[in-house]
Formats: sequence, C-alpha cells, structure tokens
Amino acid sequence: MTATTGYRDLRVVLPREWWFIPLDDAVRRDAAIAGIVDQQYAGFDDQPLAKEAARKEIGANARRATELGGRRMAYSLMSLAGLPFTATMTMYWHELGSPYGADHLADLYVSFLRELDEEAEDAEAALADGRPVPQVPEVGLARSEVAAGPVLRRVTEATGGDDIGTGLPAYEAAATVPVLLAEYWVPIPDGSGLAQLSFSTGLVTWRDQVVEFFDAVVGTASWVQRED
Repeated sequence: MTATTGYRDLRVVLPREWWFIPLDDAVRRDAAIAGIVDQQYAGFDDQPLAKEAARKEIGANARRATELGGRRMAYSLMSLAGLPFTATMTMYWHELGSPYGADHLADLYVSFLRELDEEAEDAEAALADGRPVPQVPEVGLARSEVAAGPVLRRVTEATGGDDIGTGLPAYEAAATVPVLLAEYWVPIPDGSGLAQLSFSTGLVTWRDQVVEFFDAVVGTASWVQRED
C-alpha cells in the first residue's frame, strides 16, 4: 500500500488553445516555445523576423519565471470575440513554514491591506504638502472559495514590459504597455505554504470578461498528492 505524505502540485484545466511550457528543463522548454511560435505563425512563413522576436520574448519570460521559482507556464493562442487573446499563466509553489497569524493566506491578505493603506497615506500626505500624488497601479482584492480551498485574488491594472506573465508586479517596469495581472493564492492543504497562479494579458479593456475567465480556470484547480 502506498503512503501519502503531502502535496506536490496544483493542476488546473485550460482550453486546448493554451500551450504548456515546462520550466524545469531547458530543452523541453525551448521545444515547447518553438511549437507555440510555429502554431502562432502557421501560414505566415514570410515573417521569420517576427517569429524569431516572438521566440525571444516568450523565452525571456519563461527564463525569468524560472528564476522566480515558477514551476510551469501556459501560453494562450485562443481567441476572444474574434480577437487574439494573448495571455500567460505561471504557477509558483511557495514553501513558507509556520504562518505568523491564523494561516498563510490570512498573512498575505493582511500584508496587501497594509500596502494599500500605506499608499493611501502617501497620497494624502502628498496632497497636504502640495506635492504630486504618487502614481500607483489600480489594485483589487477579493476572497473566494473553490474546490481546492480558499482563494485570495489580487487584480492589478497598470503598465509593464518584459516581466509580463512572470508573476512580477509589472508596473515596476519602465515601459508603458497596458497590463492586466490577476494573481491567485491557494493554501497548500498541509499548511506548508501557498500555491500561486499568475495570469497576465494586454486586454485591459476587457477586464471583467478576462478576470471572469481566469476565475473559471482557478475554479478547476485540484491538488496532486505526493506518494512515497
């Protein structure tokens, strides 16, 4: 009989137009990226420079996600209302030890609320002093429950650049590309930490529809148990 000793992964169901990129093996990663670009530019063999630029961009994001501890990425080639729905998903696994408060999700929620309070205080102080108000991204927090457990969602609407899709706060980049970043955290059932799913897309004007889709994907999440 096999003994179960914890959890090793969080899986979600994505439409078939999403392509997974493994981040634990450079050869498999580069092969997956090449397949994505070939599919994206199918029928456009006269655009080798665009294909090479796409390979470099996706590759840079994948390597950056690996550096940040990402386990895998997924890249969208689907359409939304007839328009290309370019988006990425990155999954992170955070081993955190013992929480400070009730649990890790509560700790994270409190830290985000504290950040928002500090930003509001900075804005009030700037207005009182007659200084320019610091520009900060638009952030929305929400809590919910899915089959995999409680979820904390943070949606950030701002600008970003090369860090799109890696789970980074893209507004720290100097570029002015519109970015919608939706991040979800789910507690690992054994209490050891949090799994994080980070989605990003440039379809900022479709915020409600895009976030609804991301919510639905997270709703399919299920745990994979470790067996010894």
